Amino acid sequence: MANIVVMDAHLSNKIAAGEVVERPASVVKELVENAIDASSTKIEVHVQEGGLEQIKVIDNGQGMEREDAERAFERHATSKLKDEKQLFHISTLGFRGEALPSIAAVSKLSLQTWNGREETGTSISLEGGQIKEIQAAPLRQGTTIEVTDLFYNTPARYKYLKTIHTELSHISDYMNRLAMARPDIAFVLNHNGRQLLKTSGNGHVRHVLASVYGHRIAKQTVPVKASHIDFELEAYIGLPEVTRSNRGYISVIVNGRYIRNHSINQAVMRAYHTLLPINRYPLALISLQMDASLMDINVHPSKLEARISKEKELVDWLEQELKVALSQQSLIPQPLADQKQSQPLGAEQRISSDSDADNKPFYKQDQFDLRLQLREQRDTASSSLRDAVGGQVPPLTEGQRDTERQRETETQREPRSPQMNVPAEREGPLELKKGSDQEQNPVPQLNEQDHLDRNQAPKQAAAPESIQEQSDSPQPKIPLLSPMGQLHGTYILAQNEQGLYMIDQHAAQERIWYEYFYDKLNQHENVNQDLLVPILLEFSAGEYALIEQCKADLEKVGLFLESFGHHSYMVRSHPQWFPEGEEEALIREIVAFVIEKKGALEWIHFREKVAIMMSCKAAIKANRYLKKEEMEALLEKLRTTSNPFTCPHGRPITVLLTTYDIEKMFKRVMS
Repeated sequence: MANIVVMDAHLSNKIAAGEVVERPASVVKELVENAIDASSTKIEVHVQEGGLEQIKVIDNGQGMEREDAERAFERHATSKLKDEKQLFHISTLGFRGEALPSIAAVSKLSLQTWNGREETGTSISLEGGQIKEIQAAPLRQGTTIEVTDLFYNTPARYKYLKTIHTELSHISDYMNRLAMARPDIAFVLNHNGRQLLKTSGNGHVRHVLASVYGHRIAKQTVPVKASHIDFELEAYIGLPEVTRSNRGYISVIVNGRYIRNHSINQAVMRAYHTLLPINRYPLALISLQMDASLMDINVHPSKLEARISKEKELVDWLEQELKVALSQQSLIPQPLADQKQSQPLGAEQRISSDSDADNKPFYKQDQFDLRLQLREQRDTASSSLRDAVGGQVPPLTEGQRDTERQRETETQREPRSPQMNVPAEREGPLELKKGSDQEQNPVPQLNEQDHLDRNQAPKQAAAPESIQEQSDSPQPKIPLLSPMGQLHGTYILAQNEQGLYMIDQHAAQERIWYEYFYDKLNQHENVNQDLLVPILLEFSAGEYALIEQCKADLEKVGLFLESFGHHSYMVRSHPQWFPEGEEEALIREIVAFVIEKKGALEWIHFREKVAIMMSCKAAIKANRYLKKEEMEALLEKLRTTSNPFTCPHGRPITVLLTTYDIEKMFKRVMS
């Protein structure tokens, strides 16, 4: 008797089901993707008990005629591939022809469909993959598929399912991502009669984000659009203050299909480099369009993985585009902004009394006077800070000095800020004047066309055209601030016409030093300073071997290790720009980092890590009280950095309490 036999269709369908139908979410995925391929504009998913009891998918798509409906439950039956050439240009979500027979093999399934042309619809009932009944169905355009008792005939698979809440979370997660991938389709998800998701299908991605994450989060996303010779990008990335505890909130959509791609996820993470605290991750929707021939989705039966032929080129370009988009934002958090009402500020009422001598707006001092005051104090403040704050401030380069001179010239020619509308009379309630800046700029509503970044810095009055042509240097990303004092010797309190700013002095100078040291580490001609007493470093045999592998990288940062005795090194000099008083601790920390990485160093990452170490040691610490001139110099130097919003560890440097926030806390504004 022959040992090799051909499996019957029932057994092979069950095996295929093990690959395609992993859990209830797999059923939802396959059925909804079929509905999308059928040109549906509205898809409803109704789930009972996490999908274990019932899954019903209703669409308004093309529907099927009777013959096609019967054939759809045969293995490898598909309407989406005609020949093998189409395998290299797959434009549909489903194409394998395994989904329906695999689902039917492990459940009780019923299908009702009508294509809008036949005299009657078609209804088919199956159990364990076997057709039980075929009959006429109502004339409703589209297809309805109901799956009950999932895994009833495969108890081993049923045994390893998780709780109802876990299975529901997988279904909800996939539906959310699919809705973001196809904003032109109206999706509805109900569980046990309770609505979990509803989108309008109007094609606006931000509206879908609001349905999935809420209006507040949707307003805290930055739209990104870019074109490449091979790719098109449309993304929505969260501001750095919108963080999550895992990478699960990064959604990658390629040609309308949600996929998992580690390289693209890493490109997103690198774009947020130094903008996020440790162990925090961004929220991002990355939607890419490319020629179908550049992507191979036929890698795994679940079709959640894909190979991209120009992946290296794609991730490099994507990282750069996201970095540029984030660099153009004002990333100063406003912790009280969530309390703002959605109505225009012009509808607010201010409360005051005739006897209140301070009923004028908080911003009494003119913006121009604030800037003039800062410019007059800038030169003397820089030297004061160098003398009083542990170590000198990184000096301005010649290019930065030219930029500062040009900025002063522009500022002198600017008209006064339109926001300085101080009522002339003090009697009666202080109503906002019609046509004021506040009335013209209400709290932003959810609008696809507008960039709803609530942290966007207010636009300054345009400089004369001749001035704009002369200045090619980038403008500061944070406004001029006038320091008023310190809180607990740790936070600088400053003001301008926008409100009250709190600045973490350690984080601020850490950012300044980081950019200074990072630039120094890129200079190959470092001048070393001899140590009066050499530093002896002793290691184990294994550690000594690791350091030997990385001596060239250590020399790039100006550390020359001289072998001295058994498994020991002597350090006789260090770069003269090392933080004063921290030289030995820093050297030991750098060498310890080399050992921790077990000799596997990449120069760009090593350079950055060393710069972070140096900046942390050089920056002023908490509980250090500064003079006003020192605070002014620190803030002005912060304005010259490329990223004045976060320290190298990703913590925020500045927090803004707007005038509106403060007045609302004191009940001067009622909404």
